[in-house]
Amino acid sequence: MALPVAAAISLLQVHSRAMTYHVLFAAPLFMGTILRIIRGAAHLPRVDLTIVMEDALGKLSRDVLDRVAGHRQVRDARNPAENVKLIRVELV
Repeated sequence: MALPVAAAISLLQVHSRAMTYHVLFAAPLFMGTILRIIRGAAHLPRVDLTIVMEDALGKLSRDVLDRVAGHRQVRDARNPAENVKLIRVELV
């Protein structure tokens, strides 16, 4: 039996509100613009943010750290091969 259109739309809205997106962000160095981007991404609704970084995690403010789902410190965050390995690990 098919759902009425209004019920189907309501069900889709509930499902889309519940969906969470896992975002991996490569941030080679924590400088002004990068820090603003990380802060904005960390405060997006329904986003779990993992940061791939070269710098120490301590450079992030407490409000951002509280919103970050994960972090990985690497030698070279600009190395695509290293980032692909991390993405595979995160997705498993």
